[in-house]
Amino acid sequence: MADTVTISPKNPGGRPRNPLAAVITAQLENKRELFSDPLLSLRECSTALGVSVATMHRLVSQRRLRTWRNGPHGHHKIRSSELRKFLQTGGDV
Repeated sequence: MADTVTISPKNPGGRPRNPLAAVITAQLENKRELFSDPLLSLRECSTALGVSVATMHRLVSQRRLRTWRNGPHGHHKIRSSELRKFLQTGGDV
């Protein structure tokens, strides 16, 4: 049976072992931030705002909401932080 090897990006002192480990650690921290801010569908956003999905499409086409797409013709997704920012700036629907 093979021994398992644990790879730690940091030395016991807390400093990265090498530059590559530091880059990987930073990328993992960035991914943790992304996963804490989920992507919402237009339908989920419309339900939260109490408007129709067509209204959400209009807001997206007017570029009043920043969206992400999964692929060149994918569905629009809105980060929950973007929706919060839209509401805080008094985004009229």
